[in-house]
Amino acid sequence: YQFSLLTFVINIISIPYHASIVAHERMAAFSVIGIAEGIAKLAVAFLILRSPIDRLICYSFLMCAVAVGVRIAYTKYCRKHFEECRFRFIWDGKLLKQMFSFAGWNFIGVASGALRDHGGNILMNIFAGTAANAARALSVQLGGAVQNFVTNFMTAVNPQITKSYAAGDTKYVFALIGKSSRMSFYLLSLMAIPIIFNANLLLQIWLKEVPEHTTLFVQLFLMFAMSESLSLPLITAMLATGRIRNYQLVVGGIQLLNLPLSYIFLKLGAIPEITVVVAIALSHVCLFARLIMFSRASGFSVPEFVKGVYVNALKVAVSAAVVPLVISFVVPEGIWWSVLHLGVSLLWTAGVIFFIGCGKEDRAFLLEFIGRRAGK
Repeated sequence: YQFSLLTFVINIISIPYHASIVAHERMAAFSVIGIAEGIAKLAVAFLILRSPIDRLICYSFLMCAVAVGVRIAYTKYCRKHFEECRFRFIWDGKLLKQMFSFAGWNFIGVASGALRDHGGNILMNIFAGTAANAARALSVQLGGAVQNFVTNFMTAVNPQITKSYAAGDTKYVFALIGKSSRMSFYLLSLMAIPIIFNANLLLQIWLKEVPEHTTLFVQLFLMFAMSESLSLPLITAMLATGRIRNYQLVVGGIQLLNLPLSYIFLKLGAIPEITVVVAIALSHVCLFARLIMFSRASGFSVPEFVKGVYVNALKVAVSAAVVPLVISFVVPEGIWWSVLHLGVSLLWTAGVIFFIGCGKEDRAFLLEFIGRRAGK
């Protein structure tokens, strides 16, 4: 626990350096450090098998060491390349007031999201026991791994949205929101939809014995991640306006409904997975709340987003689900049949995204990009 707290503090201290790299759009450095961190964590997983001391303590110590290494790498790179990353003490009361005001209102949204996620764990323990809570935790872990693809994509897009809005180029911001929302959804769908229809196979390979509720939890959490992916560019754009008090009160208030609504359904005898169903429903409500709030702040067209992004995403999701759903009823059980199902689902989803989700310009760009990569 103490090592975990120390790791938490080190990671917080690293945030300004991480943010500087992203703000300067030095994605090569961001990628190299990220890959090194991933390899180091993989090494930790192997090292704890040979630990001469308690494995949990060894794991915590090694993860803390990785955090220290990442912190040093970020610091050295930023100090070498960015003048603003050299420490000197200053006191700017106006800037501090703005920062604390922004952080204070933003805390509402962060807290409501944390209560949605971890409050669900508490409800699981109360109504369904630790077994269901473990199933939920496993599904969150798998869903988070898939969602990281979109998070990394948005890391590259977010600076463009913020800088363009600050420069007053709202036309470019609006276009970027639409494109990045669609691409975020497509990237996640390409991973999530094949997994949704083959979740049981993948869980059996991973866990051998799959706990009760785990498969449905995984499927629902991936659907929740797909829903949330549509909102990611809107969140960045809304934060870029700086006027977030009403936004956080409205969206944070909607997210806080997750806990009482889930409690009511569980009290009435609903299955444990209802907590994620409630989260999915409220995620769509939050999406439209963000659309309305950003529209009022910037003149963004809600109908255009609904038609060009939301309806398009629904068409892709439904179309991509048709063939995997039919195959799941037709194909007999068996490891090789399941692998075939997974491969066909992946190819079908990619085809649906390319021909239904992408417009002519998007398809031309993708073909040109693939051609350049193939040539290299």
